[in-house]
This record gives sequence, C-alpha cells and structure tokens, in this order.
Amino acid sequence: ISENSLRRLVEGLIKKYDIYGPVNTHDEAIFSKYNFRKIEPNDKMELHYGVTAVPPAKYLFPAREEVVCFKNNKAISTKKEEQKPRILFGLNLADLESINKLDKEFSSPIQDEIYAKNRENTYLFSIDHFNPEPEISYDLHFKKTGDRYEVTAGSHMGREIISGNHLFKEKKAEIITTLE
Repeated sequence: ISENSLRRLVEGLIKKYDIYGPVNTHDEAIFSKYNFRKIEPNDKMELHYGVTAVPPAKYLFPAREEVVCFKNNKAISTKKEEQKPRILFGLNLADLESINKLDKEFSSPIQDEIYAKNRENTYLFSIDHFNPEPEISYDLHFKKTGDRYEVTAGSHMGREIISGNHLFKEKKAEIITTLE
C-alpha cells in the first residue's frame, strides 16, 4: 500500500473510530516535538517519529483518571459514557512493545478492570521498518519497504479492515495475515 493510500485509510477510519496518532507539535522547548493526539480529518500524522513527550500508552493507563466519587462519605459510581472504538495509529515497535507489556502486567495475576475497560475497544496499528516479534500482539502492522508499506494483519479486526477496504484491493499479494 502506498503512503498516500495509508493516509486515505486514516481519513476513512475517522468516520468509525477515534484515531490517535503521532503529530509534530513544533515545540522545541520540550523534550520531544512529537506527541500522540486525536487526529482530525485534515491533520498530518508523522508516520516515522522519534521519542514522544508522553507515550501513547497514556490512552490506556492515564496519569490521572476518576475512578470513584464520594458524596456524604458514600461511594458513588462514576459510570463512564460509552466510548467510541479507538485506534492508536502509527505506533513504533517500542511503543507497541510497551503496550503489550502493560497488557500482560494488568491482566495477571489479578486483572485490573479499569485498564481492561480502557483497552477493550482500543486497536493497535504499528508502522516500522521491521516486523514485530512473534509474541507481540497488534491489529495491523505496516512495514516500510521502499516507498510502500507491506501490511500484516495480527487480529480478526485487522483482517476485517483489510478485506473491507478498496485501498487494499490494488495489490492483495503484498498483504500478509498472521492469523491461522
């Protein structure tokens, strides 16, 4: 798939998902000028970014989150509104691996319900010059090969995106699925 098709893919997915990706903040005063944020239709993502000021894992394990409220010394449920499914798009392999480590740590020996709820409808789309290690989970991986991307589906959701999108019809031979 070409870089232009990759950008068109994001434009199409914005209709169904909240997309979070790396953007250049042009802020030289902080440690990194790249940051993950919600992508709007005309935003330009930086598909090959350096270190981000705050890792994209912040959407799964935020530094601050309301868990419970109290009124008159009694706990009140803080039911979150239904969240639109989201995609963390353009993760580099280091960020993808860190999210996989969080998945492992927060799932055993006792599952963290708040983390599980944040992770439930979050899909991982990574981009790099290399493939992820076999034990790393993801939904779609785009491997940079020259001026194109080789696409690998790592989940059923990734397969659905590929099979249901005309952008992938042009060169089906380049699409690899890792599911059995």
